[in-house]
Amino acid sequence: MDYQKLFLQILKTIVVLSAKYKVAAVSDMYLQVTMRSRDKLIRHDFLQTFPVNPINLESGNGKLLRQSSEKAMLKKERDYRDVLRYDIPHPPAI
Repeated sequence: MDYQKLFLQILKTIVVLSAKYKVAAVSDMYLQVTMRSRDKLIRHDFLQTFPVNPINLESGNGKLLRQSSEKAMLKKERDYRDVLRYDIPHPPAI
């Protein structure tokens, strides 16, 4: 079985981050939802690629996302969160 192909095609929005918040892998569904291509995400800083919404700074979702990621990296286990509203801007027009 081709596990890489299985991961890419899973019908979930999955992003895998390195310890320094660099995007290591994303599912095809994640690309579809975020309107991005792999080359615009892989090896890029996740928290800079999708910054906190400047119109809604008090949401705290960027901080919650960072805390969840740090907890997962520190404990070396998954950290499950309630769904966070995270505004993803349209990519710049080409």
